[in-house]
Amino acid sequence: MKHLEEQNETYFEHFGKAFMFFATLFILSIVVLIHAIFPFWFTTTASCKLTELIAKMKRCNCDEEVDLSKCPNCGGEADNGYDRSYPPSAYWCTKCATFDGFVDE
Repeated sequence: MKHLEEQNETYFEHFGKAFMFFATLFILSIVVLIHAIFPFWFTTTASCKLTELIAKMKRCNCDEEVDLSKCPNCGGEADNGYDRSYPPSAYWCTKCATFDGFVDE
């Protein structure tokens, strides 16, 4: 299986990682539903966790380290004001973060 070779993983290692992504996204879907009903709860939980997942996926798919000074969406300067030195802090640019609903205003 080419994909497993590219990821340098066994079937069960890949299953474990994929299942963890599934479980996290499943839980986040419930969190977002709760947030939709009670907007004052979980105001940044989903966006921060999704940013962390995106960073993990990018690290899994390439050998280079994720550049936290660049927006992963457009490649612009990550200037949204979050502390980007400690995951799972968001590191999107102001434009992408606001457009995608990642920044509370």
